[in-house]
Amino acid sequence: MLEYDSGVSYHGKCFTIDDRIAAVGSFNWDMRSAYLDTELMLVIDSPELNRQLREAMGGYEQDSLKVIDADSYDLAEGQTPQPLTPSRERRLKLLYYLAYWARFLM
Repeated sequence: MLEYDSGVSYHGKCFTIDDRIAAVGSFNWDMRSAYLDTELMLVIDSPELNRQLREAMGGYEQDSLKVIDADSYDLAEGQTPQPLTPSRERRLKLLYYLAYWARFLM
């Protein structure tokens, strides 16, 4: 499993199929997105766009960390995980407590 860790948030979704089909959008592959949210995914039949998307995804993969388990990574030479700042940790804990009751909807 890979974890994108460039210091900025990236939440886009995309995939390619063979050498022609490319898809980009905000759709999460879960029932909430399918029936409750206003998510979408655009599917395009284009060898050129497919190539460009594979190139871009390759760049993200090179910047990603290889996850071993919840607490460790297999780091390539020169890779350093981004530290979790105290303010971000506080925000994450606050969001956890505020949204815990609705976790099955997310």
